[in-house]
Amino acid sequence: MPDAGGGMSDRTLVLVPMKRPDASKSRLSGALGDDERRALALRLFRQTLDVLAAARQDAAFDVAVVTGSDEVASLCGSAAVFNDPPQGGLNAALSHGAERAVALGYDRLCILPADLAAPEVADIVALLQSPGDVIICPSSDGGTNALLLSPPAAIPLAYGPASAAHHAEAARAAGLIPHRISLGSLRLDVDTSECLTRARAAAPALFPLAAE
Repeated sequence: MPDAGGGMSDRTLVLVPMKRPDASKSRLSGALGDDERRALALRLFRQTLDVLAAARQDAAFDVAVVTGSDEVASLCGSAAVFNDPPQGGLNAALSHGAERAVALGYDRLCILPADLAAPEVADIVALLQSPGDVIICPSSDGGTNALLLSPPAAIPLAYGPASAAHHAEAARAAGLIPHRISLGSLRLDVDTSECLTRARAAAPALFPLAAE
């Protein structure tokens, strides 16, 4: 994996977690059928990788995907693939990714979900150029839609309900100062029916999605 830099000379890794497509978006089962949910998950994942590729024109970083899906791994292109531990859920997968980042010599880790509705290159670059040990971009419902850590294992990961507050608490417990920044295109993910409704309003060209 090539070297990459953060805001100064720090090497930065952007880590994207991605489930098996047929296991993704289960909370949208009331709004979308199985094929539609699978198509949505794959399209949002591809969009994430495309936006990151574009952002690399303005910021230096590497990309890795943590997944347990061979199908997802085949779509990762130049991104590295970290195998998702078979058990433990999202926090275990991301903690594994953080450990790999440390072992590979990265100084900073940015965790970015694969289900942002319409991420923008400018917001990705602004996030990666933000100074600080723990940078939290909250989602519209209090979750964490982006997390920048220096070093990669600076705090225990606490994804789930109200995770933005939990990550801030973990930073303070580690003697670090958490910084919350609001970046418009990173606030909206597509995880629930309510999120899907907001996503349709924010990015009508993408929603609704036909099955692929």
